[in-house]
Amino acid sequence: MLLTTAHSCKPKQTTKRVRGADEVVQKQEIVLEYNTYMKGVDQMDQYLAFCSFNSKTLKWWKRAATHLLHLARVQAHIIYRKNNVGNRNTMSVMEFTLCLI
Repeated sequence: MLLTTAHSCKPKQTTKRVRGADEVVQKQEIVLEYNTYMKGVDQMDQYLAFCSFNSKTLKWWKRAATHLLHLARVQAHIIYRKNNVGNRNTMSVMEFTLCLI
């Protein structure tokens, strides 16, 4: 359930792919916007999980600080990739991390 005052309650038409064919469905505007921005959150979580380490032994404040450092590292790599769009020799996340260290 999503609750908002920023969007109208009128549904918008969008396409949905079912078994290779496009089907027109109606969705609320807030659902469409939510799905748009959640894609970026899912990608960020995927990046963070790619180069993470087992932090169960750390205290909560150390885990929080390490998470913020990893988040900053991933965001820096995303900015690096956007600035080097045409370059074929862009570094991977791991290579970028090694250059930071």
